[in-house]
Amino acid sequence: MAWGSCDVADLSFRTEALGCRPLRGVAACGFAYLGHGAWKDLQRYEAGPLTFSLADAVARSESDKVYARVEDMHLDCDAALVDALRRPSVFVPVLDRSGQVLAVADYEQYIDCRAESSRPLVGVFSSLRERTRDRLADAGMTLHSPNVRHLCTYCGATNSRTGVIVCASLVLVALLLFPLSLLMNRKLQIHAPRPAAVGEIRAAGGVFIAAAGVLAYFGKRWALYGLIPVYWVSIVAALIGGAMVLAPRHRLVQERVARFQPRGSDQP
Repeated sequence: MAWGSCDVADLSFRTEALGCRPLRGVAACGFAYLGHGAWKDLQRYEAGPLTFSLADAVARSESDKVYARVEDMHLDCDAALVDALRRPSVFVPVLDRSGQVLAVADYEQYIDCRAESSRPLVGVFSSLRERTRDRLADAGMTLHSPNVRHLCTYCGATNSRTGVIVCASLVLVALLLFPLSLLMNRKLQIHAPRPAAVGEIRAAGGVFIAAAGVLAYFGKRWALYGLIPVYWVSIVAALIGGAMVLAPRHRLVQERVARFQPRGSDQP
């Protein structure tokens, strides 16, 4: 299909691609799952944080998330680090009165660390992922204790409520795509593109898989625009390549490959 041009067949083919039933179903189920998790968190956090000592909040979070307010602590501002994957997020070690690191506070934006250290700390205590621990160690923040917890300062009732609203909206959009695509496809005649050669599709899939391997090996701790982890991109590339190699004749694979065929190749 040439750039800058459009006809009925092109439009209907795009509508069919957007109205793909399996992808719509997967998207709706995924957003519903995330929304359910946010709803459960909302029920847990709606009453507000409970006041604990830092040691108690850390101990309780070993078995479950804890929405807590703590005062007997201070932040090690000299050891604060900007998160390279989620700029301008900041990680700051949380110390008890003896100077021991018991948690790492996660802020979603730059902060006045001295001011934050002078007031109670509110957030959700949970386990610190090994991947996050490794990234902090690579950046120079070595956490010697295996029991150091992650403190999400922006998590809570408001954040969970936003998650419920966003996920519910996305589920609704995914479900509405089905009747919309049916309505459009009834009005438009769809011309099936010429099936692409199996060998060509598998070769392209091999390229995707090779690219995924390179990205996974060299991009472990990098992010596009400081936001999208490169390893996420490698996973997507591997899935696409695997589908092209293992199922080159599948309708979904054929449809997506056909979108890149030049005009004139849509006839047998």
